[in-house]
Amino acid sequence: MRGLAVLVLLVFAVQVAAAEDFRPVVFVHGLAGSAGQFESQGMRFAANGYPAEYVKTFEYDTISWALVVETDMLFSGLGSEFGLNISQIIDPETLDKILSKSRERLIDETFSRLDRVIDEALAESGADKVDLVGHSMGTFFLVRYVNSSPERAAKVAHLILLDGVWGVDAPEGIPTLAVFGNPKALPALGLPEEKVVYNATNVYFNNMTHVQLCTSPETFAVMFEFINGYKPATTDIVPQDGDYVKVKGKFLAFATNGDVSGWLSIYPIDENGKRLTRLPVKFMRVKGDFEVRLRKGQLYEFQFRKDFSPIIYHYYRAPFVRDDLWARFLVSKPPLDVELLILPERLSPAAKETSGLLLIRYKEMIGEYDEEIGGVDEVYVNGVNVCTERICPIERAVNGLWVFDRGADGKSDLDREVVRYSIMPFMSAADLVVPAEGTISIAVKSRTGGEESFTIPAWSADRHSIIVQFSDYI
Repeated sequence: MRGLAVLVLLVFAVQVAAAEDFRPVVFVHGLAGSAGQFESQGMRFAANGYPAEYVKTFEYDTISWALVVETDMLFSGLGSEFGLNISQIIDPETLDKILSKSRERLIDETFSRLDRVIDEALAESGADKVDLVGHSMGTFFLVRYVNSSPERAAKVAHLILLDGVWGVDAPEGIPTLAVFGNPKALPALGLPEEKVVYNATNVYFNNMTHVQLCTSPETFAVMFEFINGYKPATTDIVPQDGDYVKVKGKFLAFATNGDVSGWLSIYPIDENGKRLTRLPVKFMRVKGDFEVRLRKGQLYEFQFRKDFSPIIYHYYRAPFVRDDLWARFLVSKPPLDVELLILPERLSPAAKETSGLLLIRYKEMIGEYDEEIGGVDEVYVNGVNVCTERICPIERAVNGLWVFDRGADGKSDLDREVVRYSIMPFMSAADLVVPAEGTISIAVKSRTGGEESFTIPAWSADRHSIIVQFSDYI
């Protein structure tokens, strides 16, 4: 018995030592992104021994950052979409002078907030440095941040750049990993065929798209080994022991990432989307952040009523199988209120008879075959595949797919492009009539082999928004 006790103490000591050996990881997302793009990676780090609290995320207003800090690059990109190139109207030097004060103020304010996140992570963990990970525009952000002062650089052990900045030198003295996906997946970035960060370790996954690269298990394995010096024990999201999990989530405005206030009701549901309780098991006032304890493996409906809005949001996603501190629930809100684009349909008399959906997956939904990427995704709504070559081409990098009756004419037309959403970043739309009666069946067959399905109530589009988040590891 004494020997068993000694063994238990030794195992416990090893586990504690292993946890203390880890440094905090801080993730910075890209344009129109959030901590949601690091949710799976956070759980993978935890499955490999990291305390979940060691995986931090930094969210910021990506619209302001893009418009002010990367103004000329962004406006040049918009020129190809809207026929307008600001640099042809105002030369870049003049534009820089006009915006320089705003740019400097934004940089100072945003970098100071990141300083606080890093300092808090160091204080909580006892570590002297953090590992920084950036995706897309977040890589430009982090290179600029690390190079802004020796004091900031001194707190960084490793820098990881995912499918973003290229053609630059890695910050001096900081081991840097640059991982790139297939440039066809987001040509708006102007990515060259051969991307490189000088004096860094460069890794290429030509079978991956832009956001998939951020969330994939293969990228996790490369990141983990780079910062720890050995391979991870698993790249799976391993269910934890016990019957309950802790979920820390946030309702935030799409692209600007501001907190959204409202009332949250959480209902357990069965596999047909039917609520198992008359009253919610959790009911709370939220201002962005919330924390709840939920039953592991149980399906839930998250119902959210945004302040000063008649619309009720219904969110559906896979069951939680381990503590999740990075769950994000996107809400449409000015200045980029993308739900306004369906306002004509929502105000029509037919809206009471149809449902509208937003399908989200942080691994692009691809309906166009490419030999390098391999395979296509199939996304079915009531048995109809809405992930076609026209709706989900590779270059559009679709992470958000809207499904509704365009024009409220009672007719489906999957061959017609819904332009209002095709010009939005990472979005597309399918013109499909979904009757607001009974239930809606939704399923995805992934190009990488997995499958996932949901059956949910057919809430009417006049007063309800339905958001279904597919797992990015499927």
